[in-house]
Amino acid sequence: MANVEKISVSMTPQHAEILRDAVESGAYASSSEVIREAIRDWSAKWVQRRDDIAKLRALWTEGKPVAIQPKWISTRRSMKRVQNWPR
Repeated sequence: MANVEKISVSMTPQHAEILRDAVESGAYASSSEVIREAIRDWSAKWVQRRDDIAKLRALWTEGKPVAIQPKWISTRRSMKRVQNWPR
């Protein structure tokens, strides 16, 4: 990994313990490897969320009822809004 940037990350003692446990178990070679995997997972979620937000903004601008329900929106809250949607 020739092209890397070192940064410092603060975390709770509980998160640090989980990170150390993952490395000590042999599942990961280093704490950096754990963090890289976590960032990859988060990145995929962030891209999906960003796309969902863009779609919702476009629908809002067009003035159309929302027909999509992004995974990250609470189902209960969404259903309540849909039930109360003006028809």
